[in-house]
Amino acid sequence: MLFTTTDFIQGKTIVDYYGMVSGTASLNVSMALTQKGAQKAIDKFVTEAEKMAFSIMEKKAKALGANAVIAVRCDFEPTANSTRTLLFASGTAVKIE
Repeated sequence: MLFTTTDFIQGKTIVDYYGMVSGTASLNVSMALTQKGAQKAIDKFVTEAEKMAFSIMEKKAKALGANAVIAVRCDFEPTANSTRTLLFASGTAVKIE
């Protein structure tokens, strides 16, 4: 599965658009902040959350028949009690040749 932040893939032709796909993941940022080397811990949490969210997007895109996701965007939002942060990733599922 190919992911890109652009709305096209150079050298490829988009032959079908399947619509938006998304994935979310939750990070326990407060736990990372209590660890020694907080920045490294936060980076690790973010990387794991991205993998989780992108894995969900990939499953959804494949189920539609897509082999790429274009115009990918990621957003982080704190929860109401601020102990967790949500990563929301979305993009457009497409078929490329």
